[in-house]
Amino acid sequence: MYVKKILADDDFCLALKKSGCVMLKLGIESGDQEVLDQLNKGIDLPTASAVLKSLKRAGIATYVYLLFGTPPESKENAIKTLDFAIEHRDCIDFLNLAIFNLPYVMKVLFLYPPTCHDANNVECVGYSIQLTSFISLHS
Repeated sequence: MYVKKILADDDFCLALKKSGCVMLKLGIESGDQEVLDQLNKGIDLPTASAVLKSLKRAGIATYVYLLFGTPPESKENAIKTLDFAIEHRDCIDFLNLAIFNLPYVMKVLFLYPPTCHDANNVECVGYSIQLTSFISLHS
């Protein structure tokens, strides 16, 4: 779920609990505001913190997703994310840590899209083979 300000409202969270909500999955993704801003996530860490605390008070479990290794993230940024998780350990019931990765073929697709459809052109044939291999592996 997107971290929205309404989730920081205790009355709203209590109403969620009363309606039968037992857990929310939250894609906070980073504990560093700079990284979130560079990724245009629209997540405000003080709001995320308030949401976690409000859900805890309401008795709603949280499943938090954090993502490491995004392009704008440095080692220092990653440490801030770990610090955020530690600071909120009493409010996080389940934690999903993921490593951002982009398969090489996708890098090729984004950085070097084909400019022709000529089967005699080695670059186009190579692109086609890589794309076919990627699709075969992920279907």
